[in-house]
Parts: sequence; C-alpha cells; structure tokens
Amino acid sequence: GLALQGIRGPHLLGSSDWLDSDLLRGADRHVSGAVVSTPFFAESDVGVVREFVESYRQTFDSEPDAYAAQGY
Repeated sequence: GLALQGIRGPHLLGSSDWLDSDLLRGADRHVSGAVVSTPFFAESDVGVVREFVESYRQTFDSEPDAYAAQGY
C-alpha cells in the first residue's frame, strides 16, 4: 500500500465500496480524510434525481438501484 511505499498524506478518493466496516477496520489512520463518493442516493433532494426516481417507480413499480441510475 501507500504507507509501505513511504507515501504520506495523499488525498484519497474512493467509491462507496469503501463503506465496509471490515475493510475500514484497522485502516482508519491510512484513510483519514478520504473522500468517498456515492454514485446514487434515491432519497436525494436534487431535482433530476427526484424526477428519475418518481418516473422509475411509476414505470417499473419498484425502487431504482445504482445500476438503473447509471443506465439513466
């Protein structure tokens, strides 16, 4: 990893896959300050997201997931 290579203080950017307690256990000092993005949040107040979620629910009678949002 970065620490083994002597790299200190980089700004890390990760996906929501990083939000895993097993992955983060013991790595907290290495990922402190990291930015973790979430690709899709169905409860968002952002207009385009609300419109997509409402349209998806009406069309498919189910909740959209991240794959549906990426397809959109």
